[in-house]
Formats: sequence, C-alpha cells, structure tokens
Amino acid sequence: MSSPPIRIPHLAAGLAATLAIALATPVDAQIGPARRITGAPVAAEAVRARFAWGGTGGRIIWVNQADEVYYQRVHRNRVDRHIRMRGHTVGVQGDATEYVIPWDNNSILVVTQRGSLYRHQIRNESVGPPEQIQGAPVGTQGQDPVFMFRVANRLINVTQQGEVWAHQVGNIVSPPQRLGRVAIASPRQVRHVFNVGRAVYIVSDQGEVYRHDVHPDFGQGRLVQTRANWFAQPNTRFALVMNNGLYVIGPQGELWVHDVSRLMANRRGVRGQRAAPQEPTQQPTPPG
Repeated sequence: MSSPPIRIPHLAAGLAATLAIALATPVDAQIGPARRITGAPVAAEAVRARFAWGGTGGRIIWVNQADEVYYQRVHRNRVDRHIRMRGHTVGVQGDATEYVIPWDNNSILVVTQRGSLYRHQIRNESVGPPEQIQGAPVGTQGQDPVFMFRVANRLINVTQQGEVWAHQVGNIVSPPQRLGRVAIASPRQVRHVFNVGRAVYIVSDQGEVYRHDVHPDFGQGRLVQTRANWFAQPNTRFALVMNNGLYVIGPQGELWVHDVSRLMANRRGVRGQRAAPQEPTQQPTPPG
C-alpha cells in the first residue's frame, strides 16, 4: 500500500512540554496550501476510525474501532463513498488492537496490546486471516506507541515518551533497539506525525513542521516550515501521505490535500508506509 500514523496522533499528556526544541533555521516552505476535495465524508462512520493511511490505486484505507477495514477512492477533485473490505477483521479476539501498520502493497501488520505481532494479507479488497509473527513483544515495557511505521524491514515505534525504537521484522521479530538519544522535537503541542520514507515529520499546534531522519539513528529535529497550516488545527483527525499529497481529514470527514512533492523528492527511494493513527481513545491518539 503506497504511502502511513485521526486527529493527529497526540502524545501523552504533558509530553509536549518536555520535548526538545529544534533550533535549526527553516528552509523554504515544502508543504503547499490546502485544497478541498469534495464528495463523500472520509472515515466518518458511526464506528469511529482509529487508523488511516494512503493505499495503492488512490485509496484512503482506514480501520475503525471494530477492527473493520474500509477504503475510499480519491480522485483529483472528489472522493467516493466508503466500501468495506471483504474477509476478516484485523487482529485477534481477546487481545485488543494497539496499532495497525501498512507494510507493503499486499499486507498490514497489527500490534496488539500484549505486544504480539500479526500479519494480514490483503488481496482484491479482501482481508486475510491473522498470521502471527513470533519473537520479541512490540510496544510494551514502557514503549507504548504514538506512531508506528516501516523503514525497509524495520518497524519503527515512536513512543509516548518521545523515544524511537526499531524492531527488525522477518520470519521473527527482533528485540527493540533504541535509535539515538534524541526525542521528537516540538516547542508546542504535537498535532500530527507522518513519515515519508525514513523521514519523520512532526506538526505542532502552530503549524510548524519538524523533520527527523531515521538513518540509521533518529536524528535531531530540523524546522522545515513555519507557516501555519490548516492541518495543525486541533479538530483535525488524520494526516496521511499518498502519492505527492498530504491528505488531512477533518472532524466531519472533510478532506483536504496539501502538495508535498518537494518532500517526496527528498525520499530517495526509501520504502516506507505511513499510517496516521487518531488520538487514542483517550488513551490511540496513534489514534476522537
């Protein structure tokens, strides 16, 4: 699924006040102005969406609190009504879903509250059964996630404490390794988190955008844009990247898009999916 994790993923209460402030000089604006896309509301069903990301074929894919998977096709100026995918719900019974990560064009990973990791194959708009990937637990022992995404074969976990951890995912899941000593940077409240390949972007409540590179460690934040953006408003639910657009979903399912072709030009071919979680049920934010 091309192009990551609701209202922006919020961090845990009080975390923003402790985050390091990036002092780098801003570069030219890399995120274009917002353009409204009309049509059906997005991720606005009675069962509230928790995670959303950009998929192949111009689809926004989202998972609700009932672990059902839906998609909506986005055209240049309109968005179609939602369609539920056939097959299974995601995750497993008896162990609630903590996070959903798009992994490649045909699969997603599900992290449960106990830290188990499952893979679902998705083909022809149908979700396959969960297949557990054995190994180390994910997102446990003080590493509760606020945002998760993929870089190459690593599952990257940005925690509620602002730390960044990585698991190698293959036939098994490796133990987590801390990436650097730098926490995510924002001088104010964090509104959204999204990634483009190995670069993690943090949006503050003032519309400031900070970039951290994950290569191989988590680098210090760099201010890349200062102009206030519509998606920094507190009632926006999801921010996700698809093709050359940063799509923002409003409280009633309104859809806006910002051109981010300049950000995508810096991707350098690194694979990575971006899931935009919503504010936790008051605790994902990584998912209101």
